[in-house]
Amino acid sequence: MKKVKFAFLLAVVSLGISSVKAVNISSEDYNRLRLVFSEARISTMTEEEIEKYLELDLENVEQSKVYYKGVSRNNESYTWTEVTEDEYNNEESEPYSLTVTTNYKTFKLSTISSNDGDFHYLNLQTNWKVAPAVRSFDVIGFCFYNLAIYDGSQKGLQIYKKVGSSSYDTITYSPNGRNISKQDDGFGISMNLVDDDISSLELHLEASVLKSASVSHVWGSYQHAIKNVTLAESQQYTVSTAGYGHVINFMPAQANKYDGMRGVDAAL
Repeated sequence: MKKVKFAFLLAVVSLGISSVKAVNISSEDYNRLRLVFSEARISTMTEEEIEKYLELDLENVEQSKVYYKGVSRNNESYTWTEVTEDEYNNEESEPYSLTVTTNYKTFKLSTISSNDGDFHYLNLQTNWKVAPAVRSFDVIGFCFYNLAIYDGSQKGLQIYKKVGSSSYDTITYSPNGRNISKQDDGFGISMNLVDDDISSLELHLEASVLKSASVSHVWGSYQHAIKNVTLAESQQYTVSTAGYGHVINFMPAQANKYDGMRGVDAAL
């Protein structure tokens, strides 16, 4: 059977510099990647990333995914409740009301083993159905138990689509940038949500880890800022299972500026 080739147009934004290029990928490889990654994430992958991820055991990915409905009054803090996938898909958000606003988001942790079983790849993804009213420094992070991280594998992405655009833009957060906080039990990245008029918004966190004991665990957390905060304020936390989502333990002065969402986790 002949493989169909797709050409993806990549729009990559990093440090304020934009670049566009096309990557060819077969339909078979695309479908394998879609077992783990969103259409938006695949569209922003480099050729090197595609090759790396296709070497993983994508067919045996383990995933933990939750769906949330948020209700906000006067664009203040959302009150989040867990809903079913059907409700998430069938209900409409009501953005930017002066009284009551509803919004929906998903939160998913994917863990994939390498084919030789030597390491595990982690992907944490949040999707907003409608861009939130408050756009400041959100924090997304991992907490590890008996896992050794490959330093340099940490990566964050904010992927969005401007209203009227047919392609995605990406802001990439490096493993050694000023937005990352590396700590003994994990790491977090502060992402300043884009202010553009957008129709799509995803946040991703990625890392590769090695088990250091027979029993190991990973927790993932995404904390949305419900008030405007600075980068420095958003980094006033420790990575701890005592924190929001068992990951982000904010200092008392900052804790009430975030929505306190529960996280997702997986045993490796």
